Amino acid sequence: MHVRSYGGVTGSTAPAFTLVEMLVSMAVLGLLIVMINQVFSSAAMTTTQGNKHMDADAQARALFDRMAVDFGQMVKRSDVDYFLKSSATDQNGNTQPQTGSGATSGSNDQIAFYSQVPGYYPAASAQSPLSLVAYRVNSNPNSPYWNQLQRFGCGLLWNGASSVYSPMVFSRSPTSLLPNSLSLNWPTATSAVLDDGTNYESIGPQILRMEYYYLVQSGTDFPILTTTPWDARVAGHASVNGLQDVAAISVAIAVIAPKSQMLVSGSQLAALSAAMEDFSPNMHSPGNGPTQAGDLEAQWESTLIGSLPAGIPRSAASSIRVYRRDFYLPKN
Repeated sequence: MHVRSYGGVTGSTAPAFTLVEMLVSMAVLGLLIVMINQVFSSAAMTTTQGNKHMDADAQARALFDRMAVDFGQMVKRSDVDYFLKSSATDQNGNTQPQTGSGATSGSNDQIAFYSQVPGYYPAASAQSPLSLVAYRVNSNPNSPYWNQLQRFGCGLLWNGASSVYSPMVFSRSPTSLLPNSLSLNWPTATSAVLDDGTNYESIGPQILRMEYYYLVQSGTDFPILTTTPWDARVAGHASVNGLQDVAAISVAIAVIAPKSQMLVSGSQLAALSAAMEDFSPNMHSPGNGPTQAGDLEAQWESTLIGSLPAGIPRSAASSIRVYRRDFYLPKN
């Protein structure tokens, strides 16, 4: 009988893997593939979420930078009108439309004021150094800008330069702005639904919620957070009076990522915005003290991770980011 030799190995058969070894190898290989796939999936999800946050951060930063310029150049005078969140009448006896912490629970705030910034001028001549500036979240379901933050920037002419614009512009004598009532003379700047097609720009396409409140102070007291633009602790202070009592305006916004915005309808975004509470000096439960900075944002974030309005995907709500910035007003 002849014995065959294979590479120095003596035997009747060549060495090979057994069936059990093959099965174990395939199982290990499959496990490695699953683990590697999970790592890549996790990395992709983290990258996607990070990109969403970066988009929201960029939107918030652009808005706040624009607001800083507008608020920093605000005209603070007792003879001019402001469209503010307030529960009293303005200098002309006109009731401000926004009362308390908002017209309705969960409503977006609006603000309009004069500022020494460039605007959209109706003519090339007789331009004054002032503009009428306003911010709002469009609440018109028929508008292409529904649930988007808009900025109104109308450059004003000197009085007498135009029969259309002169009633609302800076006087030839730089001592007064006449007349005062913004809501009567500039309805588009003080409305959440009207649009003139000229002076509004979409400055925050992904910003679905805006709320603001005031930081007022008197003497050496610490600033308090309030919904009235005056210091009620001081006798006789019950009107805007050129915002003399207001040290800063604090603005909070909620921003949704562009890709997540496509997952929800306009009515769903409006419902989600309404679920986010208005600011109140007494947001805490009784006995827990007055509202502090950050409490409003905490309530909004708890809404986003809690019970959502019907039909809103959890993935869309998780991409919404909340921001706040304090804008200190110029001193006279």
